[in-house]
Amino acid sequence: MTNQEPPTTILAMPSPIGHPLSPILLFLCALCAFAASAPAAEPKLPAAFTRSLVADHLTGATTIATAPDGRVFVCEQTGQLRVVKDDRLLPEPFLTLKVDSTWERGLLGAAFDPDFPANHFVYVNYVSGAPYPHHVISRFAANDDIAVQGSEQILFEGDNQTKMPGKVKNGHQGGAIHFGPDAKLYVALGEQTAEKPSQDLHTLLGKMLRLNPDGSIPADNPFYRENMGKYRAIWCLGLRNPFCFAFQPQTGRMFINDVGGAKEEIDEGKPGQNYGWPIVEHGQISDDPKFTAAIHSYPVASITGAAFCPRDNKNFPERCRGQYFFADYMRGFIKTLDPDHPEKSEDFAENHGQTNRHRLRPKRRALRPRPQRLGHRQRLETQHRPALQNHLDRAPVTEVAWASRPCRQFEGARVNRHHHPSSWAPSPPRSRSASAASSSRNRRTASRSPRSACPPVRDRPPKSPRSSPRPSTASVPG
Repeated sequence: MTNQEPPTTILAMPSPIGHPLSPILLFLCALCAFAASAPAAEPKLPAAFTRSLVADHLTGATTIATAPDGRVFVCEQTGQLRVVKDDRLLPEPFLTLKVDSTWERGLLGAAFDPDFPANHFVYVNYVSGAPYPHHVISRFAANDDIAVQGSEQILFEGDNQTKMPGKVKNGHQGGAIHFGPDAKLYVALGEQTAEKPSQDLHTLLGKMLRLNPDGSIPADNPFYRENMGKYRAIWCLGLRNPFCFAFQPQTGRMFINDVGGAKEEIDEGKPGQNYGWPIVEHGQISDDPKFTAAIHSYPVASITGAAFCPRDNKNFPERCRGQYFFADYMRGFIKTLDPDHPEKSEDFAENHGQTNRHRLRPKRRALRPRPQRLGHRQRLETQHRPALQNHLDRAPVTEVAWASRPCRQFEGARVNRHHHPSSWAPSPPRSRSASAASSSRNRRTASRSPRSACPPVRDRPPKSPRSSPRPSTASVPG
């Protein structure tokens, strides 16, 4: 395998240009981020559907938005908003933002004003690093395929993430934005791996926000009277990592894809609702009536793409009309469910990602470093632990190896060398007597003197086949 992340590819299936259904089968986040890394099983599609390449060589594509005129805008995590026009990726970005793109931060969402043909307003959600990492909702004016220079208007700013809790503070960012049927702007924010703030109305973590198009807060928001300042924007709470959501065109129902926990969840978004995280684990039903249960869940992977097929779209088979489509980043499938009977989903397409070639494992919670417990073969420098924790949470996998003789708290941990220093190398061999003489000194100094990171298995072969854990090639996202 290569040490570089393969380019993201947008795939499309037949749907009319400019039709509201256009986003459904452009699940760039869910389908082909790993298409070039290894031989894949043959993709499965329903009869009368074909798979065709629309654009490739995108960098860290996070989501897409379809303009009323049929153009597809692609968010790149590094801050570029790209345009696909007439089935061609334009060379010049619509705009380029200065973003903090570490881990799950970056350019996360884009939406078009309901009156876009008249005012040409484009909205984005990104994480800015200045003066500190925080979400920014901005509005730009479009001049054809390029944003008008200097037209950015910052409408809303999130919390200072450095002051917020969280095991991996640049994780679980959420980020999707859409206009609802009420012409209000809805923004999904994750809980930054902090969990408990999802239940706190004095933080934006783990919430769905509702704003007016000018960034002001509607007075009919459910917590407007009991809250103050920007926290009046909270519309519902108790979410973990709401990576994407969608509105059904005819009914206005909102379905939210909430990533991870014990299971992947689909929640029906309603004002003032509390979906329970972290008090209620994903996939569980609480006896407490204040918590709203998910309408659908399935074993942990990484739920991403979200779109409704309009009931009047005669370009799709009758069985697809009115259905909710969702995709999974790790498992590479697209499924549908009936919004009126959401407990059961149906397969739509399979093998459109890499994970059909992986043995998936449940996400392991990130753990606090305990250097004093590490043996000679497992020493990890404290400053490198966040990267390892990230891989246990959500990571594109390029090359994976097991650490030899993994220590107790990281047993079974999957390590991605792409994110670790190139200076990893086997420690020099030591004699048995030297090892014994220094063992007590190592125990005393491990907590205050970081040692070299443990090498991958291929650089330090195990002593015997029995001591080498079975290698894995997947890391389950958060």
